[in-house]
Formats: sequence, structure tokens, C-alpha cells
Amino acid sequence: MRPTSFVALFILAGCSKQPGPAPATEPRVYVSDEDGGAVVVLSTARDAVIARIPVGKRPRGLRVSPDGTRLFVALSGLPKAGPGVKDSDLPPADPSADGIGVVDLVALKLLRVIPGGKDPEMFDVTSDGKRLWVSNEDTAEASLVDVEAGEVLRHVPVGKEPEAQSGNVSLTKDDYNKYLTRVYKDGKFKKPRDAIGLAKTEPPDEMKKMIVANSPVTDDDLRHLAEARANAVRAYLSKKKVDPARMFVIAPKRNASGINDKSKTSRVDLSLE
Repeated sequence: MRPTSFVALFILAGCSKQPGPAPATEPRVYVSDEDGGAVVVLSTARDAVIARIPVGKRPRGLRVSPDGTRLFVALSGLPKAGPGVKDSDLPPADPSADGIGVVDLVALKLLRVIPGGKDPEMFDVTSDGKRLWVSNEDTAEASLVDVEAGEVLRHVPVGKEPEAQSGNVSLTKDDYNKYLTRVYKDGKFKKPRDAIGLAKTEPPDEMKKMIVANSPVTDDDLRHLAEARANAVRAYLSKKKVDPARMFVIAPKRNASGINDKSKTSRVDLSLE
């Protein structure tokens, strides 16, 4: 494995009216210290280290949860080795150290370590913060992790040495259709059958229509989507030097009630106070 350092930046651009733990109240940078087994927390406002959080062996990839209250960090029990180093020259691996550390960003402490497949390095977080997609280079897989349950839901073969950078994951059309077909086949809904009663594989557009038609959307799903859109706009405005202390996210609307213009109703509205 190549030695790598990772940095995650989180800026609080406002406050939400949704209940829950308060995230950081100042701009911070989180740096994984692979050799020191810790995450270093920096205040960009004060140019100072404000905490070192012990997390386990070889912390590398980092991601902040969508609500800003937790930091996920990839941990590995494989010994670090540079190019050309023989496995026989390395100390034994410690598989029990593999996992994803979950850090409380309010208390600045490690809460727990959950499974993440073998030797996790990079990963991404779903928009609701409930699941992780983790790249496992040594086993040529991606692992889908349920954060709250603390378990790997499935391992998906993806090809040799997956090392995708967080936030820069893409699928080819063939890959997209392959995973779409898998979701379609796993779906618990009525499907067209062939002459001997087996489920037929439909064209991708038809499979997608049936998946969408049979996927219930709850009020919580709509709320999470609205919050994710609002936070994306908030992050963009922060990058454009809008003062974070002047931006707030209010409770989202889950329907088009009261919207009388002809623009799209799936949008983020901005207002000045």
C-alpha cells in the first residue's frame, strides 16, 4: 500500500432548525495522521491544532457526515509498505484493526469502529448519512456498510485495486446497467415473466421505471433530500466568500403548497432578512 495523507474540510455555514447534536461552530480541517493513529483537528480561524483524537491503526480516508456531527475515518491493520517492499519483510497484518472509525465531532472522541471490509482506504457517505460505500483494494471489492447497524450489508466485486478518491466516483454505462439489473432482480415487486415463469430482464429504462414505481418515498426521505439540496447550496455560497454566520437553513417544505410561480418546485429558495 502507498502511504497517503487525507484531509477533510467542514465549514458550518448556518444552523438548522432540526433537532440534534450541534456540529462544529467554527471552520475546521480534519487530517488523518496515518503513522500516529489519530485524527488531527485544526481551527482555520485560529491557525491552531485544537485536538488530536486517537482512532486506531493507519487512519486514512475521511468523510464528514451530512449533518456535520460525525467524522468517518478508514482504518487498516495492514502494515504500511512502499513500492518494491516484499510481503515477507513486513510485520504480520492485524485484520481486527480494519474498519471505519466513527468520531463524535461535538465531543471530539472516537465513538466506535464498525466493519468496512478488508483494508478500507477510501469511501463515500450516502446523502442521508446512513450508509457508506467503501473501496477494498486488496479484495477488489466495494463494501456497502450500514452505519447504525454497524455491519457490512454486501460486498460487490468491482475490479482490480479500487482506489477511487472520495467524491470522485463514477460509473460507466455498462457498470450502471449491471448494478441497475442487480437492484431490479433483488426488488420485491411483481415483474414480467417469461414462458417458463422466470423474471424477464427488461431494457434498462423499463427496469428503472419499475424500480421507481415500486419504491415508496416517505416524508423523511423528502426531508433528507431537501436538506441535502439546501446544504449543497450553502456549501457553494461559503466557497464564494458569503459569511457563514449570515446563512441559515430553515425547515424544508415537502410539497408545492404556496408556490404559485411557474418555476420548478424541486428547488432551493433563497431570501434576505
